[in-house]
Formats: sequence, C-alpha cells, structure tokens
Amino acid sequence: MLKSLFIFTSLCAFVFNALGQEIVQKVENAVGQNSIEAHIRFLASDELRGRMTGTPENEIAAKYIAEQLRSYGVKTAPDQNGYFQFVPLRKDVPAAQASFSVEDTTIAQWDQLLFLTTVNGEMTADIVYANYALGDDLKGLDLEGKIVIARAGAEGESNPRAFFGLSQQKAQAINEAGGKALIELYRSSELPWSLLKNYFSGTKFSLELSSGSEFTRGMINDADNYWVEYFSGKKKKKQGTGTIKIKGAISETVEVPNVIGWVEGTDPDLKDEYLIISAHFDHVGVKKVPAGEDSIFNGARDNAIGTTALLTAAEFFANNPQGRSIVFLACNAEEVGLLGSRYYTNNPWFPLEKAIFNFNNDGAGYNDKSKITVIGLERTTAESMIIDGANAFGLEAIQDPVPEQGLYDRSDNVNFAAKGIPAIDAAPGATAFDEEVLKYYHQAADEAESLDYGYLESFYQSYVYAAYLIMNADEKPFWKAGDKYEEAGKALYGKE
Repeated sequence: MLKSLFIFTSLCAFVFNALGQEIVQKVENAVGQNSIEAHIRFLASDELRGRMTGTPENEIAAKYIAEQLRSYGVKTAPDQNGYFQFVPLRKDVPAAQASFSVEDTTIAQWDQLLFLTTVNGEMTADIVYANYALGDDLKGLDLEGKIVIARAGAEGESNPRAFFGLSQQKAQAINEAGGKALIELYRSSELPWSLLKNYFSGTKFSLELSSGSEFTRGMINDADNYWVEYFSGKKKKKQGTGTIKIKGAISETVEVPNVIGWVEGTDPDLKDEYLIISAHFDHVGVKKVPAGEDSIFNGARDNAIGTTALLTAAEFFANNPQGRSIVFLACNAEEVGLLGSRYYTNNPWFPLEKAIFNFNNDGAGYNDKSKITVIGLERTTAESMIIDGANAFGLEAIQDPVPEQGLYDRSDNVNFAAKGIPAIDAAPGATAFDEEVLKYYHQAADEAESLDYGYLESFYQSYVYAAYLIMNADEKPFWKAGDKYEEAGKALYGKE
C-alpha cells in the first residue's frame, strides 16, 4: 500500500513538473525582445511628448494600447461599446498673471507668490491677520468680506505635506465665515520654495468636477519672517487694505481614457472570477528647461515598461486562455494623483468581488538586473507564486527596498487594495533609490535607448508566468493576517 502511494505521489509530481515546464517554455517562446522593444520605443518616443494626461499625445497612446488589444483578440468588456472608459476630471491651469499688493508693495505670481486656486478677477479688501487661522485664532475676528493672512501649517508642525491639508481646512472655515481669500505665509526648511513653485506651476487634475466656491487661496514665501512681523503688528498695524489681481487661470472639465479589455476564462465554474493586470500609461509630459536642454520627459521606465508588461501579458493570454478570466486595465492620470484607477475602482466594469488579485506593473527604474522588485510582495499569499515566477527565468523577487518612502501607496495598486482586493506592484529590479535610479526617474534621460532589452525580456517572462500561477492557484490569494487591508478584503469577499 505504501509503495503504491509513493508511486502515485511521484507520478503526480512528475505530471505537475512536466506541465510547469511546458508553460514556462510557452512563455519563453512567446515573449521576445522584438515586440517588447517596439512597444516601448513607440510609447516613449518624442512624438508622444511624455504622454501627459489630457493631451492629444496621451490619447494617441490610449488608442495604440486599444488597437494592440484588438489585434491580439482581447475583447471589450461585456455591455461596453469599446475599450475606453472615459474618466471625467477637473483641469486647473494656474494664473498666467497674478499679484498681491499691500500699500506700496506688490508681489508677483511665480516670484514670491503662488495662487493655488483658479479664480480670475480683482478684489480690494481689508486685511485680517489670524496667526495660524486654526482653533481659537479665528475667534472674535470679523472675517466678512476680508482677505485673511495666516501662517502656513500649525504651531510646531514642520512637515510641508501637513501644510496643504491644513490649508484646505483653514480655507473652508474662513469661507464659511464670509472671508474672500486666504493668503498663507510659507516657511519650511523641508520643502524649499523653489520646489513648491515648480510643483504648483503645472496643470492640476482632480476627480472633483467643481471647485465649489469663488474662494481664493495663495501663499507668500516668508523664509525670513518679514511678512509675519509686518502683518502681525510688529512692523505694521494688523489692519490694512490689500489688492489681489488674477488673470489667465483656467478651470474646466475634461475626459481622459482608461483602456480596458478582457480574455474570458474557459472553465464554466471559474470564468466569473478574474485576475486584473494594470499599469498606467501616462507620464509627466514636456517641462520648462534651460535653452538647449531636452524638454520631453519620455517616460520609458515610468511607465512604458509597465504598459508593455500589460500588452505582453494580453498577447500571451489571448493565445493561451485559462480557466479564470483576466482583465487588462491601462490606467490614465496616475502621475496626477492615481485618478484613473481610483475612478475605475469606484466605477468598475467587472464586479470587484470577483477579482482574485491585482497585479500592477509600475516602476521608477532598475539598478540590479538579477532581480524583480515587488512592492507588497510579503503582504499577500501570492508571495510564493511571484517568487516562483521570477525564479523560473533566473531572477530573484525581492521586497520593497525603501519602505519608508511609501511606494505601495504611490501607485495604482493602492486603489484596488483600499477596496479589499489583494494587490501588489511589480517593477524592474531596484535595491535602492540610488543615483542609478534617480538619474532617470522623472527625468528627460528616461528614453527607450537607455534600456537593457535582454533583461526586460526575462522580466516580462517572469511577470507573465507569475500571472499564470496566480490565475491557476487552487486557493485564491488573500491578504496575510494583520495586513492593513485585511478587513476590507474580508468585507469585500464575505470572509469571516
């Protein structure tokens, strides 16, 4: 009896290994450098001008992805007329000209002044200084029709990220009290004014389609505390009159496309379940640079590589469908706030509770061609499948090398995770955010010519094989015990 059991077990292992080797060979034969390089060179070409959200070139990239899916035989989603899911966004373009004047001093936009809202016009009103404009700072102040001057942030708060959340909170309170504008006095050693100015000089997008008010909000660079002393009364009386002039600001609604397709599963009992492959295809566009420098930020690594991973997987699984279905989501507007994936997860074309896993692909670059970096690798029970997928093609799957940077929450996978779907982000091998990565990350140097396509071939092969293993797992992947998103997963899937 024991001998028979040993023979049966050995036979099962032999068959399993043979099937595994067969699919590995299929992946190796199907995923080659020529098609990989062709996709990346087109998506990261100068002609697509960095694929910035809301531009004609971004739409061309979307059409390219859709037509590639069509050519592979990837179907449009049931009850949908095409591959595009149009995402409605509010597009805000900062003022071309703006100023703030008090007495005989005028501060100009982009010099030491930034207006963060897109309200055009001119106003002259009394000024009220309100310290930090938090809590008791506003008590007893008549804000009706006034321009409120306040320090940015809060007492003892040095984190510039907190400044912006507090700024919105202050603006709401002042607006509700009848104030017409808030101008904050900015001082932070952690985020220099030059970087702040660069961030706010660009076009901004939001899923909130209306700004909600005519309230004006701005910031003045006050590194030396001159304006705090001026408005607080140490150099000048608290009350005075100010004039705000804003011209050329634009706020409008636009629609940008996500691209969605699917390959239906072959098993009648499993085909309602699906793996979702995602990658964003937008990048940061064209930047203002000194004369003679390259102004097109092509985005080969970020994220033509990820988009090509999606296309490579789509071609393979269209030719090799599995028992479960597979959905492909090319996300737009990732670089401007993960907006395309957030819109999709709030307006899904496939039931979220039927998704078994989100296998996202997005990265900044690589510095170790023996590895594949997986942000969130250790957080789900798909860990061993992803490791096996990498090992099959001579690569090592490693965890996030810089967890302090919060990379998991900075890519589209987090919007799926927030709904409870186990999600990770695969990227080419990076062991640190070092000089080799940073010289390409959001830089004009990130061009198709700078990539190692031999390494990328192995990277894509491991990605496709790992997707195969996840799709065919007997037990669907889930969050590991204690993960931040475990409870959301239990709620989504009805687990105890």
